[in-house]
Amino acid sequence: MQKILLTGLLILLLAVPAPAAEKEVAGVFFPLPEGWSVVEENTSGTTSTLLLRQEGRRTAIAVMVAADAGLAPARIAAELASVTGATADPVEREGQYSFPIKKDGQDGVCFLAQSNGRFILVSVLGELSPAVPLLEGMRCPADPGLVLR
Repeated sequence: MQKILLTGLLILLLAVPAPAAEKEVAGVFFPLPEGWSVVEENTSGTTSTLLLRQEGRRTAIAVMVAADAGLAPARIAAELASVTGATADPVEREGQYSFPIKKDGQDGVCFLAQSNGRFILVSVLGELSPAVPLLEGMRCPADPGLVLR
């Protein structure tokens, strides 16, 4: 009887899908679905960066987490828009900002959130739809204000 129960339990455990991999940058976690890979990451100093790319597609996600130097989110968004190739002014929604960009002929969008002395800039270059699961699965247990809404 114990062998039957143990075998049944083992079968149930094998049937449960393994959780997707996850990548962390400065306490912010992103799911890493199959087909996505880490191209580059830098966690030295006060600014942390992460670059993710989807295989077979021209979609990439760049993440930067840094100290906000006491600047207001609108000012951070405006300054980042000017250096990232924004094609329109940042738009505020629920205290967070977004703006479209164009880099090397590819369209993209940047999202900015700020909380507790830090900000996060998430840039999606290429198709947005493949990036949605990563953005929706984003979490920051220590500071939920950095999670994009």
